[in-house]
Amino acid sequence: MKYFAASLLIIFSVLVSGCRSTPLAESNPEEMDSSLRIERKCGDSDNDGVDDYAVNTTYRNNKRILVERTDLKTKVSWRMYVVDAKTRILEDDTDGDGFYELLTIYGDDISRFERFRVSPNGRVIPVSKSELQALKKEQEELTKAFLPGLEEAVNIMLDKIEAEDPSNTNSSDWIRESTDEFVNDELKKLEKNSNK
Repeated sequence: MKYFAASLLIIFSVLVSGCRSTPLAESNPEEMDSSLRIERKCGDSDNDGVDDYAVNTTYRNNKRILVERTDLKTKVSWRMYVVDAKTRILEDDTDGDGFYELLTIYGDDISRFERFRVSPNGRVIPVSKSELQALKKEQEELTKAFLPGLEEAVNIMLDKIEAEDPSNTNSSDWIRESTDEFVNDELKKLEKNSNK
């Protein structure tokens, strides 16, 4: 579950941090068509002046389809596959060896999922019921803690934008209302799923 928490925090910090974004130099132009774009964002989470993680995001026609996050020190990583703006599959390399040991498949929202262990020979084994239940409970708690922070971060960014250009107030109001609605909807989904 710490990987889910890390995923939420990294996505949140990349959105808020404004760390640099550059096309990946290692992209093979022969494998890329004009509808694809890859961006790399790096972050220094401990403020020591050295990037601690890299997030590579692949877009098709400006829609995010793949996010890959790597801890630059430990090489622990995850990659998230996205369809219609929803995470569908998450793979985790929990020990930094380059092999993704965990596979998570999501339903219509991130509170509905199944997790599997993947062995080096390709065998896929579902995690135990108790492990899955503990993971779902931890994810629910983290999401409940994360959503209000997201709403607060959006409000802080919009306050800065409005301070620079007061004509943005109408757009900002709509974004605030949409964020509030999103957060409330997600909290309702969590409540509904925890009552099942």
